[in-house]
This record gives sequence, C-alpha cells and structure tokens, in this order.
Amino acid sequence: MSADQQHSFIVSADGSFAPKHRARKSIAERFDIFHRDNPDIYRRIVQIARQMQARGVRKMGISLIFERLRWLHFIEVKTDEGFKLSNDFRAEYARLIMTTESDLPDFFETRALRRLE
Repeated sequence: MSADQQHSFIVSADGSFAPKHRARKSIAERFDIFHRDNPDIYRRIVQIARQMQARGVRKMGISLIFERLRWLHFIEVKTDEGFKLSNDFRAEYARLIMTTESDLPDFFETRALRRLE
C-alpha cells in the first residue's frame, strides 16, 4: 500500500474514520452508461458489420470495426479532443449486436467471458 493510500480516510457522520476509496464500476456498468450516452456508436458498428457481410464476410473480430471507427473519427472530425472508444466495450458491443440484430447472430468472433456476473 502506498503512503497516499495509507492516509486516505474520511470521517463518517458518527465521527468514525473509514477508508476513502471509490469502487470502480464494472465493465458492464460502464458500457451501459457509454451505450446510453452514445447510441450512434452502436448504429455505426452495425452499419460496418452489414457492409462487411454484404461483401461476403461471414465472421470477423469487432476489433477491426473499432479501429475503423477511430480512423473515421480522426479523418472526419476536426478536433483536438481524442475519440474515446474503450477496448473494454468490444465484447459488450459484439454480444449485444449478435443478440439484437437478427441478420448478425454469429457474425463476431467471441471468447468466453472472464468476469463473474
């Protein structure tokens, strides 16, 4: 434990001391927030997946689409602000799309989830 962590406490309403820490949200929780706030990302992933499917691609990794979206944003948007598309959300998007879009049920390559729900 670092010196910063050793001395990081808050005083509770009853006057007792408690460790000061913020529990990090799970990937699923962060994804739900991101997805709600950025619905266009889902639409763009589906659009690219369908374009690939129309070209004869039967199965692919979603990483390719994430990198394509990052590239498109860099080319199309004139801003100094970075494009934040966390790799943590790749599996979440792939699974959501495959369960929601009837024409893409097995399109993305996926692995078994490692987290416990």
